[in-house]
Amino acid sequence: MIKKAIYRTIFTLFTLGIGFPVAWAVEVENLYQVEVAVKDQSQSARWKAAVTGFKEIMVRRSGSEQVLSAHEVQKAYSKVTAYLQRFEYEAIESDDPEQVFNLVLHYEPRLIDQLIQEAGMPIWSSNRPLTIMWFVVEESLQRQVLKGNEEVQPQVEMLRSEARRRGLPVIFPLMDLEDQVNISQSDIWGRFSMPIAEASQRYAADAIIFGRIAQLGEGWEARVTYYNEGEEESLDLNESSIELLYASLTNHLAEMLCTKYCVVEQLQTNQLLMQVSNVGSFAAYKSLQKYLDGLSSVRSIEVSRIASNHVELKVSLLGELINLQEEIRLSNDLIEETAPQINPFAVKKAGEGDFINPEIAAQLKDGPLIEDSALIDGSSQIDGSSLIEEEQANANQTKTEQQEQNAEAGLELPAPVESIADNEQVSATDNTEAPPQIVYYRWQR
Repeated sequence: MIKKAIYRTIFTLFTLGIGFPVAWAVEVENLYQVEVAVKDQSQSARWKAAVTGFKEIMVRRSGSEQVLSAHEVQKAYSKVTAYLQRFEYEAIESDDPEQVFNLVLHYEPRLIDQLIQEAGMPIWSSNRPLTIMWFVVEESLQRQVLKGNEEVQPQVEMLRSEARRRGLPVIFPLMDLEDQVNISQSDIWGRFSMPIAEASQRYAADAIIFGRIAQLGEGWEARVTYYNEGEEESLDLNESSIELLYASLTNHLAEMLCTKYCVVEQLQTNQLLMQVSNVGSFAAYKSLQKYLDGLSSVRSIEVSRIASNHVELKVSLLGELINLQEEIRLSNDLIEETAPQINPFAVKKAGEGDFINPEIAAQLKDGPLIEDSALIDGSSQIDGSSLIEEEQANANQTKTEQQEQNAEAGLELPAPVESIADNEQVSATDNTEAPPQIVYYRWQR
C-alpha cells in the first residue's frame, strides 16, 4: 500500500544566499501519525506496534535519534498507550503472514512535545527545509538518474518513504530538457558542486544532497555530498541492502538538518523584543500572533506596545535567537529590517494628531501599552533623554517618600552596601540587568 504523503508545500518564498535566490518553506503534516504493519488485532501485537510507532514519532518530532537515549523517554515505553490519542486498523494486501493489517496510530501532540522538552532534547517545528536529491544509481552495470517526474522508479519511492519516516520534505530533479542542458549524469556521479548548485536554483531548495549509489557484490555503497548555504559535508556509507542504505542515508540527512534547525529548550528562558511593522489591522495582528505561536523556538509572546502599524512583542524563546532566525527564514512572512530612524513608539503630546491604529486599539485597549508614534518629519518627537531623566526623578522621589514613611514607623533601614576591595561603593549599574535584545521585522502577509 502506498502511504499518504505527510507533507504539503506552502507557497511562500524567502531570500536565501548565494546560488539560492529563493526557497520553498514546507510544512510537514501528520507528524504525530504513523502506520505499523501487524499480523493480527491482538492486544500484544497492538502494544508492540505502539512502542515501535512511539519511537518513530519521537525521532520524527525531535529531529534526532538521540531522543531515544533519554531516560525520560525510555521510562515512557512501559506506559506508551497513555500517549495514544486513537488508533484504527486497515487491511492490506500482502503475502507476508506478519503483515495482515496496517495499524494507524495517532499520538497526542501535547504529551509528545512535553516529554521531549522534559528530556531536554531538541524539538523540530513542522516548518522544515526542503531538500533536493541528485542521485545516480548503478545496478548491474547500468546507471540511471533518480527523477521526480511521473516515471515510476522503485528506488525513488523507497527514498520518499524513508523521508516520510523522518519527516523530511524532499524532491527529485525532473531531468527534463532544461536539466539535461545544465547538468550531466557524470556531474552527479563525480559530485561536482558547481553545476549541481546552479541546476538546483530552479527548484529553490534549502539543501542539496548529491552523488553516487552503487551495488558492490552483495552490498551497496553511497558516496554523496550534503550542501546547505555554503557548508559541505561528505558521506561514505556501506550497507548490506539498498533498503538499509536508504534508511542510513536518510537518517544522516535528518541529523545534519536537525543540527541547524532543531531547538533545544534552555533551562533559562531567553527573552527579546520584536518590533514588527506593516501590521495594519487586528486581523493582521492575529495572523502574526498565530504565526509566531506556531514556531517551535517560541515559548510565548506578549504584546508590549502598538502604534500606527507597528507592534512591539515580548518574545520568550525555548532556545537561542539563531534558532528563531533560522525558522523565520524558512518563510517569507517576516522580513528582517534595520532599526527605524524614528522611534514609532515615541510619546506625543495630546492633540497633535492620532496615529494609533483604531482597530487594534479597540481590540487590545485593556492589554498592551498603546502609544502614538512620532510624526514622520520628527516635529513631535520627544527627546528620549528627558524621558529617562523624568522617570529617574520620579523613582528617586518615590524612594525618598518610602524612606520617610519607614522612619516614621520606626523601621530600621539596612546600611549601604560596600565592596570588599578598597571599600569602594558598588555602582548601581553593576547589578542592572542588560536590556533585552531588539530585532526588527516587517510582516508580509
